[in-house]
Amino acid sequence: MLDFLIDNIFIEFGGEIYQQAVGIPMGTNCAPLLADLFLYSYEAEYIQALVKTNKRLVRHFNFTYQYIDDVLSLNNPKFSDYVEFIYPDELEIKNTTDSDNHASYLDLRLDFDNCHKLSVKLYDKHDDFDLPIVN
Repeated sequence: MLDFLIDNIFIEFGGEIYQQAVGIPMGTNCAPLLADLFLYSYEAEYIQALVKTNKRLVRHFNFTYQYIDDVLSLNNPKFSDYVEFIYPDELEIKNTTDSDNHASYLDLRLDFDNCHKLSVKLYDKHDDFDLPIVN
């Protein structure tokens, strides 16, 4: 059924109908779910193998969350050391952690204070760009 779905996704551009040869077109109804499932398959395979070889390391991934291509791993100093072993080479991983106590995830800004209290604020990545306004 998954093959049928992927093989029958078409897009319209400039009045012409196209079928994407590689990947799934962004904006289709099933794209977010398929992206989640695709990346989850890599995560599950990695964690299942890790459970057999290094249960202590698995605990570091207890608070790791993924939504489409955004990953959040809380209280896991080892994540950056192992991320390249989890996901396919084609996936570009960007670290958006500003420091040990500050990170952005989706549309949220996460900040931990010195007492490990979490504060959450709305975040807009467009604010990171210092671009002049042109009228």
